[in-house]
Amino acid sequence: MTIFEFFIVYFLDRKYMNFIVKYMRVSLFRHGPKNNDPQAHQTGVEAQLDPYKIFQIREHAREFISSSQGHSSFVIETTPIDRSISTGYVTHEEVRGKIDMVEPSINELIGSSAIHPENDNAINLGSRAMSDIWSKAKKQDDYGGQQGEHHPLYAWFEQGLDNPQARLISDHSSGNPDDPGISIREIGLRISTYFYEKLTTEDDNPHVVAYGHSGDIEPWLALTLAMMDENDDGRRTLRDYNLLDYFDSIGGAMEPLASVSLVRDKTKALFLEGTPLQRRGENGRVSIGQEIFQEQARIFRSDGVSNQVLADRLKLEG
Repeated sequence: MTIFEFFIVYFLDRKYMNFIVKYMRVSLFRHGPKNNDPQAHQTGVEAQLDPYKIFQIREHAREFISSSQGHSSFVIETTPIDRSISTGYVTHEEVRGKIDMVEPSINELIGSSAIHPENDNAINLGSRAMSDIWSKAKKQDDYGGQQGEHHPLYAWFEQGLDNPQARLISDHSSGNPDDPGISIREIGLRISTYFYEKLTTEDDNPHVVAYGHSGDIEPWLALTLAMMDENDDGRRTLRDYNLLDYFDSIGGAMEPLASVSLVRDKTKALFLEGTPLQRRGENGRVSIGQEIFQEQARIFRSDGVSNQVLADRLKLEG
């Protein structure tokens, strides 16, 4: 075989393999920069994007133009929270016409918010008690050059995955009936269910970009890492461990537009990668088994209380 023939076969083979082997990336980003004034937050979902920093979202969006090469489609999904939706649409506007894509869509599993069945407003499935803990701790943050909400997230991690204010997957009668809310654990299970659905329903090689928010992404990552370490089985703690250790290992709260990605490469191996994993794996990449997501999704689908909490919240609203 001549060198010319070798290269012809080599590149044709690579093209063929790219076609038959699923190659997927699902990137979960924190939304764009927002107004960090504690008075703008109230229950934790009211603050909007900082209009003076929209250019950062546009710069972030332009990175996808090259990174989406080799994928058959580009998909944007967001939580029902306005600042996540807005981030998705700014991204869409920036790359529209340059990448084959559809309009952004909402997926409730990307976090802790549901959609009101009558007015389509976002409903925070967390308890008011947890929102109070967040808002009080937020007043302690002195951001400097950072925008990560470290104090409120730390305060949440202090409560543990099965925070006492919540209705737990292991005890549906727990929590305050006058203030129904899901646990931090269930927030994590919801996001893993989202990832598992992408792993098992996508029959192509998409690049999926999801926009969530801080307070959801970090607890999901902590729960997932605890399961990888066999400290937790997704339903309960197996070995005595401090959730705050995971707060430290992921670097605390995520900055705006920071991400964690689930990648399935051309060998069908699965990896998590992103800045919060820099202390854990080489170049922020760690290998993970699909069974972790499968088990988390199974637990959420069989024992999750999100629908029950939503129904109770709607009743209390009248």
